[in-house]
This record gives sequence, structure tokens and C-alpha cells, in this order.
Amino acid sequence: MYEALQIEERQTGEYGWCGYTPQGLQKFRSPKWALAFCCSAAFVQGVIVNGLLHYFLPMIERRFELISTEAGLMTGAYDIASGICLIPVTYYGGQRRAHRPHYIGTGVIIMGTGSLIFSLPAFMAGPYKQYGFREICFFGIEHPLVKVPCNNCHKLFWLLFFGNLLHGIGASPLYTLAVTFIDESFPLETASLYLGK
Repeated sequence: MYEALQIEERQTGEYGWCGYTPQGLQKFRSPKWALAFCCSAAFVQGVIVNGLLHYFLPMIERRFELISTEAGLMTGAYDIASGICLIPVTYYGGQRRAHRPHYIGTGVIIMGTGSLIFSLPAFMAGPYKQYGFREICFFGIEHPLVKVPCNNCHKLFWLLFFGNLLHGIGASPLYTLAVTFIDESFPLETASLYLGK
């Protein structure tokens, strides 16, 4: 099992990106750094998908004038994408010649892209004004606070949906391939310690 990482290192050579392999990056070529990276990625994924999204969901519903069905569909996009991608990613990434760190790293990049897309509607909709000031008389009484409808906000739902869809696609290799990669990277005696068994 421990030989899997050594074989993979021989196949891939030094750490780097597209032929650029700085010497300072080579100290991260160890199973413990791979474990630290996978734990950090899982923590960030959990905070984004399970923490922040559900915490800010009422604000997102109000801000973008979503009905409960749309909010549920938006939050369910993660599970939909993860469920669809889990089987092919696990099958192809779990094959003997597959390069699991590439799958995991690509998944993290896709999750990051999903987070950027998910945050776009907040910038595209402009500053949030819960109430606008208008001079409107109802039966001779002035009401300075009248809700101003957001014209484009409802259309931005699809960016929220697509961003969360990318979260699900990116997280699928993290919880399947990362566990097997860590298991194969450490010696058999200590692998269970690092996997929490």
C-alpha cells in the first residue's frame, strides 16, 4: 500500500504545474502533506456547503426573491450533482492507472469556481436596499417606506443553482478518492490512525 505513493511519484516526477516544478514545492511531496491538503479541502467544502449556505439561505431567499421551491432546488443542486458524478468519478478515479491527486485537485478547483459563480449574483444585483423611499400617498397618509422590487434578482437564481451544482461536482472526488489515496499513501500500520479508524 505504501508503495502506491512511491510508484505515483516515480510516474509523475516532481510536484508542479505544466512543467513548472519549483524546488520549494518539493517539500510538500509527502503523505502527511497530502493528508493536510485533503483535510483542509474537506473543511472548506463543509464550511461552504453545510455551514455558510444554510446560514445565509433566508437572506438569499429575501435578497433574490426566491420562493421556497427555488431555494430548495438551489440547495439540492449540490446533492444532485454529487449523486450523478459520484459513480463515474469513483470508477475512473479508482482504477489502478488513475492519478488520484489530479482528480482531487481538479475537484477542488471546480469547487472554487462554483464558489465564485455562487457569489456573482451578489455583485451583479447591486447594493441591497430592503426598502426604498417614495412619495406615495395612501388615503392622504404619506408612507416613506415602500418595498422596491428587484427586476433582475429572480433571473440570478440560475447562477446560484449552477454554482452549487459545481460544488457538488467538485466535492465528489474529495470524499471518495481522497480516502483511498490517503489509505494507499501511508504504511499499513499507520493508515488507520490517519483515517480515524
